[in-house]
Amino acid sequence: MDKIKEIFNNSGIGHVNLIEKIEVGFANDVYSIDDKFIFKISKEKQYSNYIKKDIHYCKLFENQLPVPKVIKSGELDGKAYFIYKKIKGDNLYDVWHLSNEIQRESYIKQICDILRTINRFPYEDLGISWQDFVYSKMIDYIKLFNNKGILDEKLTDKLRLYIEINKVKLKDEKIALVDWDLHFDNFLVSDGKIVGRLDFERILTASLDYQMVLVKRMVRNPKKYASENAEKFVEVKDYVKLMDWYKKFYPEMFDFPKIEMRLNLYSILMCFDDIALFGGDEKLKEEIVEYLEF
Repeated sequence: MDKIKEIFNNSGIGHVNLIEKIEVGFANDVYSIDDKFIFKISKEKQYSNYIKKDIHYCKLFENQLPVPKVIKSGELDGKAYFIYKKIKGDNLYDVWHLSNEIQRESYIKQICDILRTINRFPYEDLGISWQDFVYSKMIDYIKLFNNKGILDEKLTDKLRLYIEINKVKLKDEKIALVDWDLHFDNFLVSDGKIVGRLDFERILTASLDYQMVLVKRMVRNPKKYASENAEKFVEVKDYVKLMDWYKKFYPEMFDFPKIEMRLNLYSILMCFDDIALFGGDEKLKEEIVEYLEF
């Protein structure tokens, strides 16, 4: 805490009285400073690239989207950090259960407007087709899981066959800079308006429809991405229309042949990401089996 105070004092931002830890994430720690500023720092040195990516996109989008305005960035004990003025608003998870359907639909429309803006920005070339990009990542994961014995051989054989048969459905592509990390912890709202879009660590070059992968998983299990504080308010019935609203306000994301199968493949890939990070727990295996049986 003393080191954070020292950064503020040396930067001329102001004297610090109160530091509160407000979020515990996988890769970052977040602190509220006197309820005026946010100090965000990577948990470990190896996660610093997440922070640097967040900083990059906050600066890139700052004149077009309601994003954190970076006041200062740097390294503390080898870990990347940045400071921004706190955005006043409520977490969207915290107000979703209190909102009626008209209000909820309005929030999704606003998110779609944000996505359209992001999707218009220049992106780095993948170097290969979208189909090959997804296929190679999935096959690499299966090899890893087989080598480490994380998933049983019977399941990985089914997965390999499923991927081989269905990879052709990824041939169509609309490549763009995409933002797929659309869980409601990443949005701040006030008076019915989205006033903050936080955390750009997951932005990447991908096909436009990939933006719906996390939404699909949210509809299946809306508690999965909710904060501990918001989890007690989450009910499945409040999230069943998410896909319909996204399709209404951004139909281009769904304009692909076999869109449901494409989203299944993306969801399996995201489950693979989770398994690589957190291990192959039974809930993740059950989710994968559901997609296989689609």
